[in-house]
Amino acid sequence: PAPPEEPAYLRVLAANERGTALLAGMRKTAALPVLNKPAAVRRLGPGARRLFDLEARADRLYALACPDPAAVPDAWRTGPVIVREGAG
Repeated sequence: PAPPEEPAYLRVLAANERGTALLAGMRKTAALPVLNKPAAVRRLGPGARRLFDLEARADRLYALACPDPAAVPDAWRTGPVIVREGAG
């Protein structure tokens, strides 16, 4: 099947404190589903779930080309990175 012309969901990869506050509001107001954890994929329709599966497969293919494949997060198991101010 052809890829969708518009995104099926918004996937959060990382956020800081301000971003997490914005995401809380987006859950109620966004025109598209906001994925902030892999389990949220279950709430998507079949087309969006197929797209997420394709994205996860692409991530795994990318990992195969990396020197350390274990360093590439698994889309089905890894939630977004939350960046704490002053951490590090």
